[in-house]
Amino acid sequence: MAIVKPNNNTISAITSLPAAISTGKVLQVQSVEKTDTFSTTSTSFVDVTGLSVSITPSATSSKILVATTASISCSTSINGAWIRLLRDSTVIFKGDASGSNVLALRHARVTATDEVYPYGGTMIDSPSTTSAVTYKVQLVSHIGNASTLNMSGTGTGEIRTASGIIAMEIKG
Repeated sequence: MAIVKPNNNTISAITSLPAAISTGKVLQVQSVEKTDTFSTTSTSFVDVTGLSVSITPSATSSKILVATTASISCSTSINGAWIRLLRDSTVIFKGDASGSNVLALRHARVTATDEVYPYGGTMIDSPSTTSAVTYKVQLVSHIGNASTLNMSGTGTGEIRTASGIIAMEIKG
């Protein structure tokens, strides 16, 4: 059997990627974890306290991989909630506009007050800046009953979860 010698080196002598591979490297990671609850009865989107993360890209060509996870519940079984992701004040990772539809990352429509609806999303963003950007989650109640993050909707705490955001700068 022949020995493969990439770049005239044996396999055991290769200790790093070739210098020609200059994109796709993770340059930094910022994250936040929210373990307490957040509840709103607002029928307009509101920031979820403690569920935002800031990152300062090192180059305008950098991409930011944003991963979010959370669990939503509602206080009544006829309620629903929407959750969305923003970069600063711009809604990102959303559906296309169509009529009066709500533009969101995820919709939770629970059928019982003790249900917790999990959601998660991962996307690549191109902020095209070297200034700090903040990724945050917002929540809205469909009909004004309580929509809650990280706990079942009855408020008795049968189910407790955690939420989080991870932002990774990827060299562009």
